[in-house]
Amino acid sequence: GFFEFRLCNTDRLNGRDATHECLNQNLLQDEFGRLRVPVQAGRTGRVAIKLRLPPGLSCNHCVFQVNK
Repeated sequence: GFFEFRLCNTDRLNGRDATHECLNQNLLQDEFGRLRVPVQAGRTGRVAIKLRLPPGLSCNHCVFQVNK
């Protein structure tokens, strides 16, 4: 399997909740440039993953989504 990470800048949504469309605009890459971060079979516990934010992204309120 794998992890995917998305980010929605809700500052632009005028008080509305994050949408799938907004989250899909910022699919984050890990430090190696991968959009899908592999998950080791049978692995349990904490996993440290470094992610890159898109250039110029700045927000006061962001929604972070993790998909497995």
